[in-house]
Amino acid sequence: MSTSEGVSLIKLPSVSAGQSAGINIDKPEETSIRRIAFTVSKDLANISIEIRALQSTGKEAPAGKTQRYIEIILSNISDADITAAQITFEAPKKWLSDNGFAASDVALMRYASGWTKLPTSESGSTEEYVYYTAETPGFSLFAISAVKQAAASDGIIKDTDKIVEDARNVLNDYGWYIALAVFVMALILGWIYYHGHEHIKEIKQQLGQGKTSDYIINISNKKPSYSFTPSKKKTTKKGGK
Repeated sequence: MSTSEGVSLIKLPSVSAGQSAGINIDKPEETSIRRIAFTVSKDLANISIEIRALQSTGKEAPAGKTQRYIEIILSNISDADITAAQITFEAPKKWLSDNGFAASDVALMRYASGWTKLPTSESGSTEEYVYYTAETPGFSLFAISAVKQAAASDGIIKDTDKIVEDARNVLNDYGWYIALAVFVMALILGWIYYHGHEHIKEIKQQLGQGKTSDYIINISNKKPSYSFTPSKKKTTKKGGK
């Protein structure tokens, strides 16, 4: 293996079916890749793997902010021959700090008809770097990128704080008006309840003086009125007349 000016070249004479190959990369600062490992499904020979750091890709940038693009080029081996693969890479702590990212915001992105975020986990750190390991289904174009994970929740919290602050301002500016409106509404409801109750009592009293059939309720477009018509008793004259 050799590394120079942002390029690492790996050569493997052979790898047997089911065998896992792991290669540590010297001068990882040149490409940000510290190690690659993979398992093959068949016997392979004269494998060549080139790791190249790129300034740009000609592709649409992935989400977030990209620290570095890397391309891994295979010879005498293809993604179809690989059953599992891992890439260990590094991100400078200074870059994270300068851009306001946490270590957990970093992930390895892979391009294959579009950018896909690979399962990425922290695997160590030094004073200068945070190390990560990503699972990948193959090798192609990659990007070390960071996206602020708390961005969505921060936005919700800010919106909630604004709603609370607006409500507080409304209460401060119109609190007396709101209290007066509530008081007036309570008086109106009390008046309706009281007078409605009095009408019911009046009806009950009148009902107690005669038959229900004699009780007449007159309703007009104005105020309801109540009247009572007593029953007339039939009289019989003496003598059969």
